[in-house]
Order: sequence, then structure tokens, then C-alpha cells
Amino acid sequence: MPQQHRARVTREAIVLAAAREFARLGFGATSLNIILERSRVTKGAFYFHFPSKEALAQHLIDHSRRGWMEIERHRLRAASDPLRTVVLMVDDYARLLTEDELAWAGIRLLGEDGGPGELFGAWYVSWEGLLRRLLTDAGRRGLLRPGVDPGDVAGVIAAGVVGARAVSHGTAGSGDLADRVSRLWRVVLPGVATAGWWSEFQGSDPALVGA
Repeated sequence: MPQQHRARVTREAIVLAAAREFARLGFGATSLNIILERSRVTKGAFYFHFPSKEALAQHLIDHSRRGWMEIERHRLRAASDPLRTVVLMVDDYARLLTEDELAWAGIRLLGEDGGPGELFGAWYVSWEGLLRRLLTDAGRRGLLRPGVDPGDVAGVIAAGVVGARAVSHGTAGSGDLADRVSRLWRVVLPGVATAGWWSEFQGSDPALVGA
């Protein structure tokens, strides 16, 4: 096996093993020895790729952030109304975490006390702010029911998604998170969106919200 390919395989084994253990146990309870055992690499091979367990955890957090940022860029460029953009963006987030073990672990690490991801509060405020701006635009366009406060809706959605992630199964791939987000939409959207928007949305993709 060529050396470059072997190094890539080793690095991928380390990252995947760490993602699974961090997702299962958290940063503090996952020792370097566990990662070495699960990835079947030597300590020397580990330190060739990562200077520390903290650096490996940061790698997973950065991977998650890149995924979320790409989703935001894609959805904000798409020609959708702002309320639909919110729904599709959040569904993309849920799909990313459902399908990508590295992203799933990175999000857990981002919010773990005492770990490398103690900037969760700043990230959460920024994300809720993005939702608020989109929902404010939706209100200006007449897509929200009269009296609905865009900030309140943004707070409910942001907290609901974070809560759904927290109580979902401890590994990616279960589909549990996506199902919880779909249930969130079925409860929230009929109460905040105009009847016309909700009817059109269901008709355009009923499977998206489990209708």
C-alpha cells in the first residue's frame, strides 16, 4: 500500500473511531487509549496525525461547522421564500446529523461542558439570529399569521431542534432526529404560517413534514 494512501486510511480510522466514542461517551469520558483501541493504530501513528485528543475533537467540531455553513450558503442562495428557507435549512441540518457520524459527534462536542467546544452559546445565538432575520422577512411578506412574533418563533424552533438532538439516539443514522424535527414542524407551522402558505407547502412536498 503506498505510504500516502496508508496515511490517509490511518487518519480516517482515527477520526471515525473518535467520532463514535465521543458521540457515545462524550469528550471527558473518552480516553486516548479507547480511541487507539477502536481505530487499531499505535500512539505514534496517532501523534503523527493529531497533536492531542483536543485537536482531534476540534477537527470534528470544525467538520460540523463546515457542514452547517455550507447548508446555510446553499439555502440562502436558493430561490425560496424565507419561511420555506427556514424549514428546508433545518431539515438539511437534521439530515446532515443523521447521515454524517463526524458531524453528529462534532455537534455533541460543541455543546459539551469542559470540552473543546465551549463556544456553543455564541454559535446558538448566531443561529437563532439567522432564523429570526428570515422569519422577520417572512412576516413582512405576509407569510406569518397576524400577531405572530418572528423572534418568538425563532426561539421555539432553535430550542426545539437543539432539544431534539439532545434526546435523539446517541448515534447518527437512526433517523430519530429527522422524525422529531418533522413532528416539530407539524406542531409549529400550522400555528404560525398563514393557511395559504401551509396548504401550498404541504401540497408541494407532503412527505417533508409527514403530512
